[in-house]
Amino acid sequence: MVTSYDFVLKNIFQQLKFQKKSQIDLASYLGITKNVISDWKSGKNKSYMKHLDKIAEFLGVSVDELLGSSSNTVQFSPQKQKLVSLIDQLDEPDMYKLEGILEEMLRNEKYISAANQA
Repeated sequence: MVTSYDFVLKNIFQQLKFQKKSQIDLASYLGITKNVISDWKSGKNKSYMKHLDKIAEFLGVSVDELLGSSSNTVQFSPQKQKLVSLIDQLDEPDMYKLEGILEEMLRNEKYISAANQA
């Protein structure tokens, strides 16, 4: 059974990996030993909950993001929503084809000129 502790820990370790930060760096920032972090990872110790503010600060995210309750949802225009809906209906080979088509379009002089003017 996955607990909320497991979820939070998973988020912490995913952020560390994504940001290429080490457990040692985090331990140093928090003023604790790496063994404490190892204990968190193994489930022997759940003291990380009292460090969430500092962990979030170290990772440059909100506590809400670590808890999985962030409301950072992207709002798309109706046109972009329709495109996403259409793309979701494609199978993987067709998605790669579409990606190639879009990249080719963006290499087109018209798009390069518009980007340079912005």
